[in-house]
Amino acid sequence: PIGDRKPLGEVEVLALDGLSGTELPCPVLALKVDVEGFEYQVFEGAERILRRDHPAVVFEHSPWAYREQGLDPVQVPAFLTDRGYRLRWIDGGPQEPWLDRPDDLITRLGSRPFSQVLAVFGKIER
Repeated sequence: PIGDRKPLGEVEVLALDGLSGTELPCPVLALKVDVEGFEYQVFEGAERILRRDHPAVVFEHSPWAYREQGLDPVQVPAFLTDRGYRLRWIDGGPQEPWLDRPDDLITRLGSRPFSQVLAVFGKIER
């Protein structure tokens, strides 16, 4: 159990990197990840896809859920920035800047319980 929540059952888990080329016949262009605090584990299981295809990633950043798992909330965006991704808080609107450092994202998000974040690979053309 995480915190005071009780498990409701078992779920089969498959790493995205475990899918064969026949199941993924073309590059992955985008990932939408909202898994109630297990985003870090999803990114770990998709590392080959992230490095090979550089898909755009939209994920829900949930500091409270990460802390319940013993993770520092900066670890999740750092997983992506360490692999060449830039971050943008999309709940804040189109004026939000692109960020290279996960600490800057955490500062912008403040004490929000969750936020939607866009991560794209490489340099952003203005």
